[in-house]
Amino acid sequence: MASLPSAPRIIFEAIGAGKRPEAVLTWGISDKHTWVPVWFSRTDGMPNRPLPLDADYKPKPMMQVIQDFCAEQ
Repeated sequence: MASLPSAPRIIFEAIGAGKRPEAVLTWGISDKHTWVPVWFSRTDGMPNRPLPLDADYKPKPMMQVIQDFCAEQ
């Protein structure tokens, strides 16, 4: 994995330190149709963008973290 720390990277490193999962599951794939902003708002007023693809289905940095994690043995 790249050396740049990020919340998703730290989470996946912690998961990988134990028994590696067989799959990575997200609650949706694109921010275009996420339910998160309906139920959770950010304190800084910025929109929630919780998923690996943006509203135009383009990969966000989280997608690379997931791909790197899945590529590791």
